[in-house]
Amino acid sequence: GDVSCLYQDSEGFLWIATYSGIVRYDGYCSVPYELYSESGNTFEGTYHVFCEDNEFNLYVGTENGVLTLDRNQDRLIKIQQPEIQNLEVTDIITDKSGRTWVCGDLGVFRKDQNGVFIRQELRRDGGEEPLSDAVDMLVDPFDNLWITSWNKGLYRYDLNTGKIFRYTVGDLSSSYVLHCDDDDNLWIGTWGKGLLKVDLE
Repeated sequence: GDVSCLYQDSEGFLWIATYSGIVRYDGYCSVPYELYSESGNTFEGTYHVFCEDNEFNLYVGTENGVLTLDRNQDRLIKIQQPEIQNLEVTDIITDKSGRTWVCGDLGVFRKDQNGVFIRQELRRDGGEEPLSDAVDMLVDPFDNLWITSWNKGLYRYDLNTGKIFRYTVGDLSSSYVLHCDDDDNLWIGTWGKGLLKVDLE
């Protein structure tokens, strides 16, 4: 059927998200996964992104929250935490310090030391609305978390100082997807405004 996302984990398994479920492929055979909430109900929805953190926890971002792999029972279950259980997830990443970040229509969330996802209130001052409708994230080599937000421009969050910067001038207001290459160039794919390149040095 239709495939919405592909991901290879640290053990070499290929995870395949389809509109009818998730399949793990080991090079020889495919294993379909039934999806459950912690209450035991089956989960239905579309799947947008996979991510594995530094402790080899596998996450799946969906249109209705985040799933995680229970390796003991070998099944995917929905994380039942108020902040993210209804989040339409667009991206999940782990930075070099091991922090896991999730973003989506309700903003940006960070997993704390207790395993709880908390909202990161990203705004420049008290009079500005906090960031919402986040689309894509990236951590550059200089410890900046870059975030695109639907029709709200490009954000840079300095992970060391906690300062937030917002870029909305010209084509940056249409920032959509992000990529950082080996030469420390930030590439920004925009919605209707072409491709932009920023030298981070």
